[in-house]
Amino acid sequence: MARRDDDALSWGDDDPTLDTGAAEEPDEWDEKPATALPTAAPRRTVTAVVTNPDGSTSTREVVHPHADDRRASTKPKADADTAPAPLGNVALVLFGVLGGVYALFAVGWYLAGSRYYGFAYFSVEPAGYIAAWALATAAPVAWFAAVLVLAAKRPVWLRLVLLVVGALVLLPWPFLSTGVPA
Repeated sequence: MARRDDDALSWGDDDPTLDTGAAEEPDEWDEKPATALPTAAPRRTVTAVVTNPDGSTSTREVVHPHADDRRASTKPKADADTAPAPLGNVALVLFGVLGGVYALFAVGWYLAGSRYYGFAYFSVEPAGYIAAWALATAAPVAWFAAVLVLAAKRPVWLRLVLLVVGALVLLPWPFLSTGVPA
């Protein structure tokens, strides 16, 4: 039994989640049931004519050197090879921040549209103004969703560039220039 002074040095060493890099003994649950091993695919052989050192020739059956490569190249790729890589922590944080910015832009367009609603009767039909107001309010959310859905297979940097460009284009200038009525 370890002394009490050594407890601090060995505490948690028997934790099964601790990865020490050492090979572990197989657990009884890890053992697989005995099954027949799959048979190897027949290898393609080629008849080769070989010249011996004494000048005579002989024929030999030789395994084709690229038989395994040919089978591997015709094998369809797994879906895991074509799936996009998972996002890193920085990308997730940036997408979250930009999503919040787009949500604030939608609120800004809504508030700016409510400020100008009383003046709309002088220049625009009220139904047309309400339609434009609804589209302006939905545009930031629609752009954010479209970039995330339509560019899902594209690189992360391209999605971030598209979101930054959209943030510059969809900035709610009426709200920033006049604010909200008191």
